Amino acid sequence: MNKDTKEDFLIEEKKAKKSKHLTTEEQLRKEKTLRNKRCFISFTINIMLSLGCFFFVMGWQMRFDLMGFANIFSVTFLMMFFIAWIFFVYNKNILSPFLHGMKVFGLMLVGKRTKESYYEYSQKIAQNPIPKYIYVPTFIVSLIYFIPAVILVILASL
Repeated sequence: MNKDTKEDFLIEEKKAKKSKHLTTEEQLRKEKTLRNKRCFISFTINIMLSLGCFFFVMGWQMRFDLMGFANIFSVTFLMMFFIAWIFFVYNKNILSPFLHGMKVFGLMLVGKRTKESYYEYSQKIAQNPIPKYIYVPTFIVSLIYFIPAVILVILASL
């Protein structure tokens, strides 16, 4: 009798686990909300970072005319675009030969060997890329700064 109650207990537990499985619609809805949440957090961080760059450049140049604001928007655009470009290039393994070569050369000067070959290094990057929800919002935020920068440069040059 004791053995039967244990088996019944396990069966009930398995039934409870099966009932927690999500349908495909619920799973898609859950993935969509998670993706939206990640994008919102990424946009928020990018906007805060760009505003930090904006105010840093504003305080650095201390010029508040039309050309000064054109410079502020231009430098902020370039900084945000450069950050997004670095993430994109890293994902595509474009600079991997250079980065791995510098690492090997630096360790060779010290007298050590690398733990992984170039193939392992590039495969590690290919298998664990930076997610798109990190660098795509950075490109978008840089585009937001590019538009006023172009308009202000045109107005300042008139």
